[in-house]
Amino acid sequence: MLKLKKRKDSVYWQISGTINGNIIRQSSGTESKKEAEQVLKQLENLYYDKLAGKKKHWPTLREASEDYIDSKSLHIHHINQIFKVTDKFGHVLVNEIRPDFSHHIKSCLTPGIKNSSINRVIVVIQALVNVQMKKMNSQPIKLEKYKTEETKITWHNNTEFDLLLNNAGKLRPLVCFLYYTGCRISEAINLQWSDIDYEEKLISVYMSKTKKYKYIYIHPKLKKELGKLGQGKVFHYTTRFGIRSAWKTMEARSGIKTHPHKFRHTFATRVLKNSDISTLMSLGGWSSEKMALRYAKVVDTRKVDAIKKL
Repeated sequence: MLKLKKRKDSVYWQISGTINGNIIRQSSGTESKKEAEQVLKQLENLYYDKLAGKKKHWPTLREASEDYIDSKSLHIHHINQIFKVTDKFGHVLVNEIRPDFSHHIKSCLTPGIKNSSINRVIVVIQALVNVQMKKMNSQPIKLEKYKTEETKITWHNNTEFDLLLNNAGKLRPLVCFLYYTGCRISEAINLQWSDIDYEEKLISVYMSKTKKYKYIYIHPKLKKELGKLGQGKVFHYTTRFGIRSAWKTMEARSGIKTHPHKFRHTFATRVLKNSDISTLMSLGGWSSEKMALRYAKVVDTRKVDAIKKL
């Protein structure tokens, strides 16, 4: 157990005691007893976390954020968003956070940004808080999200795809992969050559979103673009943000505005023209029929028949 003590030779509160046989002797670095108590709690949490993966005291949002950032491979953009929130509300204990804390998160972000962007930050904050809730053997929280407008589904026709592919440069294999598999960009970037079996004509794709695998038939044109089997990663990018520069160049040369997820929309609409919802869900890795049905609204052969009869 750790305690605070004052020494004659120092203006700072001193922390001393033992944790699981480990002798602790160090300065709190502050003259304020209240601040020193917080340092003591943080130190105890650090030791208990290392020894048993648990916390002794409720951590602050700032501590929870530091733990999460240290344990996850987050892009600098997400880290900056977290810092915006902790700069203002980092002192709040995680057990004091309620579902309506979302409004505080919004107040820390750039005014006027879309609700979908706010929700992405809310999801990250919720995740890092729930890591600590688990360590304290407490129930996870669910933060409120902001309503978003239904996303308009857009796709590329054959002419657009050919233009993009011919102007893709070094992105050509990746663009072709997205078009013929409907994979998310994160799934594509994490793909290993060991996940591709040319003999069985199958690609095994791990979906980090659902923690499951999906298996996709290798289209002959995709096999040609990928070339011979190699080792390590198929596409040499650390994160999805690494393609930005080359992606913008492709857009400028082709004259077509696009984004990686648009190829997923394209894949879905093409599959549904010749198949059904269950096949699409299996190929695309949609766990929710509701999500897959969005494409059924677009590709509905009954609509085509109705128009033809006019």
